[in-house]
Amino acid sequence: MNFNSLFRNIVKDSFLYGLAPVFVKVLNLILLPLYATILSPSDFGNQLIFTIIYSILLPFFNVGLDGAILRFYIDNECENTKSEYLSTGFYLKIALIIFLLPILFSSWGMITELASSPSLKSESILILMSIILIGDGLGNQLAAKQKAERKILVMTKIQLFSELTGVLMVLCSLYYFERSFMALLYGQAIASVIKFSGFFKISISDISYQRINLQKAKRLLEYGIPMLPHKIQSKALEFVIVIILNKYIGLSNTGYYSMAKKILSPFSLGAEYLNKALIPIKLNNLKSNSI
Repeated sequence: MNFNSLFRNIVKDSFLYGLAPVFVKVLNLILLPLYATILSPSDFGNQLIFTIIYSILLPFFNVGLDGAILRFYIDNECENTKSEYLSTGFYLKIALIIFLLPILFSSWGMITELASSPSLKSESILILMSIILIGDGLGNQLAAKQKAERKILVMTKIQLFSELTGVLMVLCSLYYFERSFMALLYGQAIASVIKFSGFFKISISDISYQRINLQKAKRLLEYGIPMLPHKIQSKALEFVIVIILNKYIGLSNTGYYSMAKKILSPFSLGAEYLNKALIPIKLNNLKSNSI
């Protein structure tokens, strides 16, 4: 692959990767004044703490399986082998979810106390957290197949539809039945379920319990588990910062911090989606020994 072709692919893929999340973040930025007239700063603070707890928990539900499937899917030419990796990873993720959910339910009170956020302790919030973790965990893993095949437009359509449905759910919740930060969580949960459903629908033909391979499960875990500390470290630092903010300057001021992050978030995504575009291109090029 020559430099011009590589550059065009990187620019195009970065644009497509970022299109859905940037569009939705800009839309949320436009809607922020509306949200702010209905929700209190404390609601935004609770939503930020919920989001950071989620971002720390998600790597444990993923254990790097999405990255591992991307790697091995690209490395193998045989369609049957690719399907074995996808099926093994999918059922391995389900087994991991079944193992982790009871731990999450039993430790949720301790987690919310550590975050100094008793408002998040309710069972309904725990259920929403579980739905989002399951939906995003399985959805991200199935999206690895589309990423490996560089079907980025398909990914963008699914993500855009799911995120827009989530925003619509937030607006309906705020105006009809839930004028609190719970409305934001309902939107996130709906978006996660729809995203998983979309990726599952286009991947179902490649998934079968008959294709589970224990040797491939071992390879997936050996590749994925070492990624766990890297995935957690930056989120853990942000968690500590938010705990300090919440404890010493109050939940309302944490909410103002959350609103500032929402305002800046559309401008901070460029490097993230450039990196996402580079990974499958780099792996494909390494495979073909062209660089």
